[in-house]
Amino acid sequence: MKRLLLILLTFICTITVLADNKQLIITFNDGTSQAFALSNLPDIKMENDKMTIKAGETTAEYDLYKVKTFTIGEATGIEGIALKGFTMDGNKFIVPGVNNSIRLYSVDGKKVELNQMQTDSASFISLDALPKGVYIISANGKSVKILKK
Repeated sequence: MKRLLLILLTFICTITVLADNKQLIITFNDGTSQAFALSNLPDIKMENDKMTIKAGETTAEYDLYKVKTFTIGEATGIEGIALKGFTMDGNKFIVPGVNNSIRLYSVDGKKVELNQMQTDSASFISLDALPKGVYIISANGKSVKILKK
């Protein structure tokens, strides 16, 4: 635990660049991960066995013992993102399976209307008509944040 805290503290102290086009990826001990698109460097605090991340108006809190690693790196756009079983192909968000309910929200929590399409093996939405920005996509009880450039 002390080793993890020392690594995290060292990592935080060495970050000196702006977070434009950056993403924060948190990997948990159970193998799952959570990704955040960043427009500014996040404020990361570790107190009372909690890891609190504040980036802009978004705040997330995790039990510190559940966090395996966290990294901040360059966001490569939405191409190639594959999280929680979802995939991106260009500006198309794909959810495997049929009869999926896909919901899209702006970063301020407002629902964005979308046209959901279906193939024999997957549901998908096109993000072509959306303006640049950060969005939250929810499907099958899972959510991911994406950055549309």
